[in-house]
Amino acid sequence: IRGSVTPMKIRLMLLPVLVCACAIFASSANAQDTTGYTYFVHGAPGRDLSPAFNPALPVDVSLNGACIVKDWTFGEIRGPYSFPAGVYDAKVSLANSQNPCGNATVFEVPLTVYQGLASFAVAAISPTNTLTGYLFTADLTPIATGNARVFVANASAVSSITAGFGPAALDFINDGAAAFAVAPAGTYDGSIYMAGSTTPLVGPISETIESQSATGFFVVGSATSGSLQILRFSIKNVF
Repeated sequence: IRGSVTPMKIRLMLLPVLVCACAIFASSANAQDTTGYTYFVHGAPGRDLSPAFNPALPVDVSLNGACIVKDWTFGEIRGPYSFPAGVYDAKVSLANSQNPCGNATVFEVPLTVYQGLASFAVAAISPTNTLTGYLFTADLTPIATGNARVFVANASAVSSITAGFGPAALDFINDGAAAFAVAPAGTYDGSIYMAGSTTPLVGPISETIESQSATGFFVVGSATSGSLQILRFSIKNVF
């Protein structure tokens, strides 16, 4: 992922890949905290859904009828938003700047906000090119000085991927799942491959991961249409 560190040809011991509500990070939040924290990741290119849609696919998101995210476009990561823990009715509609959340719902899904945890709610394209959603929970347990936590989430239309980022080789990450590892802070070259292939779908790209950071790489879009790309987000000072 990035720095003046020479990529190492080793594989780190990975925790098991989890499907959908992926525990990417474990919680370090105080048990008394009844609030949950949600980041919203827009990983759905409009033209993968319909040639009539704006490529940025601006949408609004409501939770239990309250319009929370407005004019949210492809590639944006917003948050964290704080909510009382619980299950919310999340509705996605095409954006209406004059009347936010006023258009017809195009996608509806229950969204769980976990007590004391941070989660990433991802709007994505499924392998069948339909709008879908994934929820990945974030592990903010302390990270030792000089190290960083890295995770790769497959929220793309590719059914299974392999990610190589410097010392971390994350194999066979299925659609809607994620894998993670701890790596020394630094700058690394990284690529995304279709599982079983040695030809990169994305990359190589140079990425820097900072000491005591939790850095996520969300693989989104479609390899068929050429929209496949990586959205990066880092949470710093995880000590």
